[in-house]
Amino acid sequence: MKKLAIFTLLLLLFSMFNACEEEEKNLLLGKWSFVSYDYELYEDGILQDEGTSYENEWIYLEFIKGGVGHVYSDEVNYDIFTWKKDGKKITVDEGSQEEMIVTIEILTKSTMVFSLTMSQQNGVLITMLLTYTVTKVD
Repeated sequence: MKKLAIFTLLLLLFSMFNACEEEEKNLLLGKWSFVSYDYELYEDGILQDEGTSYENEWIYLEFIKGGVGHVYSDEVNYDIFTWKKDGKKITVDEGSQEEMIVTIEILTKSTMVFSLTMSQQNGVLITMLLTYTVTKVD
């Protein structure tokens, strides 16, 4: 009887976790407008530059159910990507050689903040940390 109660409790917790994951994934769906991004530029681990830039309001990201997405500029679709969400990580594939992995910092019905790190090495390790803020359009 005790094993049945534990099994039932675990099943309930697992279904609640899946429901939360699905709800968060559904929050991601839709069209998002860029508001701003913060950046930090490092050379060999030493901060060289940092600041905030405000994006053009006519640049959008759209996440569509089934793992497809679009990038729009001035309402024109100029890029298509595939995406996969796993917890707080979203893997984005634009068809290039490397997938981009972004981390969701905040996700609500109307706002998303996500970050990514890009690195390049040509004798000097150059790393840029970008944190984007976007708002839901629809």
